[in-house]
Amino acid sequence: MHITRAGEGPTFGNLTELIGRSAATGRTDKVSIAASSTQPGETGAWHYHSRTTEVYHILSGNGIIRVGKVEKTVNAGDTIMIAPGELHSLSCPADANEPIVFMAICTPAWTPNDHHVVEPSK
Repeated sequence: MHITRAGEGPTFGNLTELIGRSAATGRTDKVSIAASSTQPGETGAWHYHSRTTEVYHILSGNGIIRVGKVEKTVNAGDTIMIAPGELHSLSCPADANEPIVFMAICTPAWTPNDHHVVEPSK
């Protein structure tokens, strides 16, 4: 059993890896779980993963998920699955009362080499 306490994992931008390849405890290459938040008015990097399926689970707040050319509003309790190769980004509206707080789950486990940031398309 491995327990990662809040604040113990390594950070990558606004993500704190709790379980995964780089985690302080619970190291595995099968899955990674990270805690993250996006503040009102902020948008996460427009990016994709070549090998990784990524799942966002929204814990609190609301935001807009963009996958390819599709945008959807997401709220606490929503879960979004993003296939390898799909460009995506999560944003928190400027008029939101709170940040959007979410878990990012990747399989296989996330690596910096499989995180490809690109310029957003218009």
